[in-house]
Amino acid sequence: MPTLYIGTLFFIHGVGESERIWNYQVNYFLLKGYRTVTIDLVGHGASPIDANHDLICCADQKWPIFSTSKSLGICLRCPSTKGLEAFCTFDEHFKDVKEVFDKYVVKYYAIKDSSDNEEPKEQKPPIVTVVAHSYGTSLAVRLAESRSEAVQRLVLISGGAPIPLEYECSIFGINPACLSLLTPCIRLGFQRLAFSKRSPSSSPNPEGGHRSIAAFEDQKAAFQFNAYTLWATMAGQKWPEGDRHFYSRLRVPVLLICGSHDRLVSEAEEEETLFSLRCAQLRRLPKAGHMGMLEDPNRVNEFIEEHITNPPHPFGLSKRNQSCTPDSVPKTPITTQPNYDICLDDIMSTIEYSRKKSGSYGVDTGAESPGIISVLRPRIHSKRWRGFRQNISR
Repeated sequence: MPTLYIGTLFFIHGVGESERIWNYQVNYFLLKGYRTVTIDLVGHGASPIDANHDLICCADQKWPIFSTSKSLGICLRCPSTKGLEAFCTFDEHFKDVKEVFDKYVVKYYAIKDSSDNEEPKEQKPPIVTVVAHSYGTSLAVRLAESRSEAVQRLVLISGGAPIPLEYECSIFGINPACLSLLTPCIRLGFQRLAFSKRSPSSSPNPEGGHRSIAAFEDQKAAFQFNAYTLWATMAGQKWPEGDRHFYSRLRVPVLLICGSHDRLVSEAEEEETLFSLRCAQLRRLPKAGHMGMLEDPNRVNEFIEEHITNPPHPFGLSKRNQSCTPDSVPKTPITTQPNYDICLDDIMSTIEYSRKKSGSYGVDTGAESPGIISVLRPRIHSKRWRGFRQNISR
């Protein structure tokens, strides 16, 4: 039998999603002996509607930190004094995430450690891992930076490039009443863009297709939203500090996961994030799109478990990274990429030069480009949003 509570995984979903997208990961790590905490952001999933599920509690109630279940799903209720729009900004989302994390992870282990002080500690200290997807990766990065002493691992799935969040004029900025008429089309468009046709979840199952049916239902429920929530969340996406310099301050080992057939976040953006981090590795899902945790859950679970048990080398211990800055931090990021010997500053300066040459939002793909494809992509589900898709030859 595995040791109970050998660590905690804290999951954060993206825009329009819910905690249901983590079902495969929650079930897998519960069997491994981990504790899991999922959250429904305001306006998503069971928030702010009343929860009727046994595993779901609301943060505005006095729910006990210690529960009989190893898996907790947290929903949030909006006070009646304010509208949903006031609680869908990035800062408000972060406050909710931080409050839930402090109560159900930090305080949980603080009370547990105080109750176990008299007993000899033979087990290793529990590892807290934050796992996030798409828009939720920005919340996770800020959480890992503000709670660096409590977060030991960070997993970012299809998060995109390390760029500041800002409001952009798009179809999502129209009146919510009009946007509600377009909701079925937006949902259908997301289903076509976010999921790869080559994903294992869409392949025939020899056991009668039960897994395919379940996977289809999970994919269908992955992007359930109302027009007002989508409009309010898009209007509140403002985080000017979220650039590569903020990412470079992270002291936690980071795992980046991206799908090779992701049409919303390119691999070039993930590589840009990789070279902005001090200690990170990038893993690709060869048959997945934007929703890798649903399309290839087994491989995602293996990647996360490997990252927990065998993270990248600590700072300064890699023999290949001897060049250090004055603050004794390796100048070159510790990474599993083949071009790890290239200096981070040279790469980022080249990317910035190419961006200025081709425009504010793109990367030049000409002969002088460092081999990075354009980042002009539709942003139905990621940090940056675009209204039109350009034909880009890969």
